[in-house]
Amino acid sequence: WGIIWAAFVLMTYCLVAIYWYIYKREAKTARYSYNTQRAQNFQKSRKFAKQAFLYCFFFFLSWVLVMTSNIMGHFFQTYHYIVLVVATIMYSWQGFFNCIIYLRPRYITYVEEN
Repeated sequence: WGIIWAAFVLMTYCLVAIYWYIYKREAKTARYSYNTQRAQNFQKSRKFAKQAFLYCFFFFLSWVLVMTSNIMGHFFQTYHYIVLVVATIMYSWQGFFNCIIYLRPRYITYVEEN
Protein backbone atom coordinates (compact mmCIF):
# COMPACT_ATOMS: atom_id res chain seq x y z
CA TRP A 1 0.00 0.00 0.00
CA GLY A 2 3.04 2.22 0.19
CA ILE A 3 2.97 2.82 -3.55
CA ILE A 4 -0.64 4.06 -3.39
CA TRP A 5 0.15 6.45 -0.55
CA ALA A 6 3.28 7.62 -2.37
CA ALA A 7 1.20 8.26 -5.50
CA PHE A 8 -1.36 10.19 -3.45
CA VAL A 9 1.30 12.33 -1.78
CA LEU A 10 3.11 12.96 -5.09
CA MET A 11 -0.16 13.83 -6.85
CA THR A 12 -1.15 16.22 -4.08
CA TYR A 13 2.28 17.87 -4.11
CA CYS A 14 2.24 18.32 -7.89
CA LEU A 15 -1.28 19.78 -7.89
CA VAL A 16 -0.39 22.20 -5.08
CA ALA A 17 2.75 23.26 -6.98
CA ILE A 18 0.73 23.89 -10.15
CA TYR A 19 -1.87 25.83 -8.16
CA TRP A 20 0.82 27.97 -6.56
CA TYR A 21 2.34 28.72 -9.99
CA ILE A 22 -1.04 29.79 -11.40
CA TYR A 23 -1.76 31.90 -8.31
CA LYS A 24 1.59 33.71 -8.54
CA ARG A 25 1.03 34.39 -12.26
CA GLU A 26 -2.39 35.86 -11.56
CA ALA A 27 -1.00 38.00 -8.76
CA LYS A 28 1.70 39.38 -11.06
CA THR A 29 -0.82 40.01 -13.82
CA ALA A 30 -3.20 41.75 -11.40
CA ARG A 31 -0.63 44.49 -10.79
CA TYR A 32 -0.93 45.59 -14.41
CA SER A 33 -4.69 45.31 -14.70
CA TYR A 34 -6.90 48.38 -14.97
CA ASN A 35 -9.81 46.68 -13.27
CA THR A 36 -8.25 45.73 -9.93
CA GLN A 37 -11.39 44.26 -8.41
CA ARG A 38 -11.79 41.71 -11.18
CA ALA A 39 -8.08 40.97 -11.26
CA GLN A 40 -8.09 40.11 -7.57
CA ASN A 41 -10.66 37.37 -8.01
CA PHE A 42 -7.99 34.88 -9.08
CA GLN A 43 -10.56 32.98 -11.11
CA LYS A 44 -8.18 30.60 -12.86
CA SER A 45 -6.45 29.52 -9.68
CA ARG A 46 -9.81 28.98 -7.97
CA LYS A 47 -11.08 26.88 -10.86
CA PHE A 48 -7.90 24.82 -10.84
CA ALA A 49 -8.11 24.38 -7.06
CA LYS A 50 -11.66 23.02 -7.35
CA GLN A 51 -10.65 20.59 -10.08
CA ALA A 52 -7.56 19.45 -8.19
CA PHE A 53 -9.52 18.97 -4.97
CA LEU A 54 -12.17 16.88 -6.71
CA TYR A 55 -9.56 14.74 -8.40
CA CYS A 56 -7.65 14.13 -5.14
CA PHE A 57 -10.85 13.52 -3.19
CA PHE A 58 -12.18 10.83 -5.51
CA PHE A 59 -8.76 9.22 -5.89
CA PHE A 60 -8.47 9.02 -2.10
CA LEU A 61 -12.07 7.89 -1.67
CA SER A 62 -11.75 5.10 -4.20
CA TRP A 63 -8.58 3.71 -2.61
CA VAL A 64 -9.19 4.24 1.10
CA LEU A 65 -12.12 1.83 1.13
CA VAL A 66 -10.13 -0.85 -0.67
CA MET A 67 -7.29 -0.41 1.82
CA THR A 68 -9.72 -0.48 4.75
CA SER A 69 -11.26 -3.75 3.64
CA ASN A 70 -7.85 -5.34 3.10
CA ILE A 71 -6.53 -4.13 6.45
CA MET A 72 -9.63 -5.44 8.21
CA GLY A 73 -9.19 -8.79 6.50
CA HIS A 74 -5.50 -8.97 7.29
CA PHE A 75 -5.55 -7.93 10.93
CA PHE A 76 -9.01 -9.03 12.07
CA GLN A 77 -9.49 -12.01 9.72
CA THR A 78 -12.95 -10.73 8.88
CA TYR A 79 -14.49 -8.99 5.92
CA HIS A 80 -17.58 -6.86 6.25
CA TYR A 81 -19.88 -7.32 3.29
CA ILE A 82 -20.93 -3.66 3.09
CA VAL A 83 -17.33 -2.43 3.12
CA LEU A 84 -16.41 -4.88 0.37
CA VAL A 85 -19.37 -3.88 -1.80
CA VAL A 86 -18.75 -0.15 -1.42
CA ALA A 87 -14.99 -0.60 -1.92
CA THR A 88 -15.58 -2.60 -5.10
CA ILE A 89 -18.01 -0.03 -6.45
CA MET A 90 -15.76 2.94 -5.66
CA TYR A 91 -12.65 1.22 -7.02
CA SER A 92 -14.30 0.26 -10.28
CA TRP A 93 -15.90 3.71 -10.69
CA GLN A 94 -12.63 5.62 -10.33
CA GLY A 95 -12.36 6.07 -14.09
CA PHE A 96 -15.96 7.28 -14.26
CA PHE A 97 -15.25 9.89 -11.58
CA ASN A 98 -12.13 10.99 -13.45
CA CYS A 99 -14.21 11.40 -16.62
CA ILE A 100 -16.83 13.47 -14.79
CA ILE A 101 -14.16 15.69 -13.24
CA TYR A 102 -12.45 16.08 -16.62
CA LEU A 103 -15.69 17.05 -18.37
CA ARG A 104 -16.93 19.33 -15.56
CA PRO A 105 -15.31 22.58 -16.87
CA ARG A 106 -16.68 21.98 -20.36
CA TYR A 107 -20.15 21.39 -18.97
CA ILE A 108 -20.00 24.57 -16.88
CA THR A 109 -18.87 26.57 -19.93
CA TYR A 110 -21.68 25.05 -22.01
CA VAL A 111 -24.30 25.91 -19.38
CA GLU A 112 -23.02 29.48 -19.03
CA GLU A 113 -23.10 30.03 -22.80
CA ASN A 114 -26.64 28.66 -23.25
